[in-house]
Amino acid sequence: MFSPAALSFFTCKWSQIKTKRDVNNFDQDFTREEPVLTLVDETIIKQINQEEFKGFSYFGEELLP
Repeated sequence: MFSPAALSFFTCKWSQIKTKRDVNNFDQDFTREEPVLTLVDETIIKQINQEEFKGFSYFGEELLP
């Protein structure tokens, strides 16, 4: 039996996706939410295999000029 998340993946109308940022298959209650960044305990970060993030970088708004 599939979870609700897996079912939505399989039932998604992939041919109707128009762009990489097309969110028509997501509920508007979710897409209207303002994103919130949360701090993570540094010890947790050290436990995660950082190779999974190789080539990825992120700069928070507070670091931008």
